[in-house]
This record gives sequence, C-alpha cells and structure tokens, in this order.
Amino acid sequence: CGETENEIACNDDATGGNTLRSEISAMVEPGSYFLVVDGYGNAAGAYELIVSTSPLQSAAAICGDAPVLTPGQQASGSTTGLPGYFTATCARGAGASDRVYRLDVPARSRVRIRQRSDHDGALYVRRACDDANTDLACNHEIGDQRHSLVAFTADPGAYFVYSDGFGNSEAGNYTITAEVVPEVGGCADA
Repeated sequence: CGETENEIACNDDATGGNTLRSEISAMVEPGSYFLVVDGYGNAAGAYELIVSTSPLQSAAAICGDAPVLTPGQQASGSTTGLPGYFTATCARGAGASDRVYRLDVPARSRVRIRQRSDHDGALYVRRACDDANTDLACNHEIGDQRHSLVAFTADPGAYFVYSDGFGNSEAGNYTITAEVVPEVGGCADA
C-alpha cells in the first residue's frame, strides 16, 4: 500500500469520457489488495464503490476452447465484460478485455487479418497461444482507431488471433476477417 511501483491499475475517467465515473478491471493472483479512491486534483465528495470478483479459467483452457477463424468468413463478437487474459507488444500492452481465435494455415501462405471495432481496438497474432514471446504481428490503428490490420507470411500450422483493446480499458464490439492465400501467385481481396 502506498507504493506506486506496486500499482496494478488506475483510471480517472470511465470509457466514453465520463468524468464522474471510474472503472478498473484487472486479473490478480489470490491475495490481499488495497483499493484507493481519490479525486482528480483537489476534487472531493461522496462516492459509491462497487467491487466484484469472479474466478477465471486458465489461459490454457481459454486457448484450448478458442473458436476457429475460417478464412473468408467474418467472425463477430464483443469483448465487453470479458477478462483480459492476454497482452500484446503494441497498443500499450493491450491489457484490456480480449477474445482469442485459432486460425489453421494448411500450407505456407500469406495471411492478412482485418478488424473493425466500435472502440479503440487492438489485433495481434501469436504462434503459441499463451506465450507472448511468439507474437508475430500486432496493430491497433490502421487509418483510425476503429480499424486494425496485420499481415505476415505463415508456415503450415495453427496460429492464434486476438481481438483486444488499447491499454487496459478499451472494450466493445468487433468483426474480424482473415485472408489466407498461397505464398506465390495467390491474390488476396482488396
């Protein structure tokens, strides 16, 4: 308590810019934690504090249950209210709520994955689902904060695709589309 280097999460404005609400979400190990309620600058007043906890699945279980992302077919969903199991090498760590998909690549191919979201989303790909050291591509903004794009050349095998959010608090609806074409001579959609 009282040591800023031990801080797990902080928020002074809830998503959407509401300056009268704050919200944090964090995955924590079993133990005791301190919650600090403070005002911005010299602001002070009455407040209501609501705390909820829920047990989480292991990352291995989440990875094992990852739905298949079929090339050419759109996958849609929402990360709102989900825990943040994974982090990324871009988007300030992308420690927000996330959802993971498995993409099976049958032969050496060029892969392009697009995401559209109604929030500041992040999109990243790994070779091993629960190993951040296997990140292959990460993007949170292509043209604007609502669009993400990753492209890479893939050997045959399974890859894991993550819909996530910028920083620790961005969550919402998304659609993901994957294109997988032969490494030589294939044409991807525009």
